[in-house]
Amino acid sequence: MAIVKPVLTPAVAVVNRTAGQYGIGEVIGLSVQVKPATSNIATFGGITWRRASGVAGTLTLITPAAGTATLTLGGTGGTMTLEAWSGNPLAKQATVTITVVAPNDVLFRRVAGGTIEHTQYQASAGFIGEADILPSGVSFANVEVREGSFKSVASGAFEAFNGDEHPAGPWAGITCTAATGNNNWQAYDQVRSGWGAPRTTPQGAPILDQQGRLTYEAASFEWNIPWHYRIVGTVGNGVIFRYMLHKQTVNMAGHVTIKKHNSETCAANWGDPTSTFGLPGIGYP
Repeated sequence: MAIVKPVLTPAVAVVNRTAGQYGIGEVIGLSVQVKPATSNIATFGGITWRRASGVAGTLTLITPAAGTATLTLGGTGGTMTLEAWSGNPLAKQATVTITVVAPNDVLFRRVAGGTIEHTQYQASAGFIGEADILPSGVSFANVEVREGSFKSVASGAFEAFNGDEHPAGPWAGITCTAATGNNNWQAYDQVRSGWGAPRTTPQGAPILDQQGRLTYEAASFEWNIPWHYRIVGTVGNGVIFRYMLHKQTVNMAGHVTIKKHNSETCAANWGDPTSTFGLPGIGYP
């Protein structure tokens, strides 16, 4: 008795892929193996692929004589069931169910070697960040991501910036590295906020406490920024998949910290020399 076995070949061969899992927007080649060797696709009058149920996807290049088709996954996560049907007799010969995965988090980090941005005698600190879109192990090469808008919550020395709106950013694509399964967002992110006025007297002298130490009003500044995804080539605001907390603080001694989501905490001191953003071998902007 001849048996048809489904074969799924994604365009991006991620080495650490969990069997049966694919990212939204992935392109998958569908084919079949026919056993025993004495049988072939012609034995079945050709094999036609169908999407039986589940999340959206588009079948193209359906070629019954070869038993092949191309599946392009849509922009929604969930499960999808595919069926391979013979032409003669007309019957379902094989079924396969796959899991379609959408972005659900971000691994955010300071770019290695990048310098801390700081203006001397201001409560300022900043860094250049980069992001991997999670989960890894699938390809998001046909997905694009951007930051959305959100109003700040600020206090203390940053109170003047309370309610400042983080503007929506441009869409940027993703590069999937097949050897690692990582999906790197193709944008650098300037992480900075709420500088505050220089902590000086009207005559320009630094304000000191009774022991002669520099002082600053303790403060905090937060943006809880929505991150959106959508399939490349589509329009609209896409889907919010994560809120990323951007937080900057300063204490009475003028020690400034800044952090975004799960990045390291970067810091500068009020009196540190002025420094600008910089990326080794790249420069920014």
